[in-house]
Amino acid sequence: MASSEPDSSEIEPTPIPAGWTPLLQDGTIGAEAKILLASDGVVIGMLRLAPASTTAEQVSRHEIDVICLEGEGLVAVEDRVNLLAADQRVRWPRGRTHRLWTAATSLTALVVEHID
Repeated sequence: MASSEPDSSEIEPTPIPAGWTPLLQDGTIGAEAKILLASDGVVIGMLRLAPASTTAEQVSRHEIDVICLEGEGLVAVEDRVNLLAADQRVRWPRGRTHRLWTAATSLTALVVEHID
């Protein structure tokens, strides 16, 4: 019997199926990203930084979890700087300045944006 409800197992492409896209914000060097899911309340993506790369310092309008999958880098929230390595997570709070950068190694992270 056919159902009138949508099939949740339907295969769909990711929002940007072309792959990695360079981040072009002023102050960002050697960083690229790809969006895996953009849905109500959440955006999930990947962030990749080459050695000696940085994201621009910015303030988010919502909370963001950054989960390091490979490599290591430095993360700043306001004036506090910490090492972020594989299998570690940091939360960038809403309304606070944050930045991520690498020195001699690369870094790949899963990024979860909690949209209000």
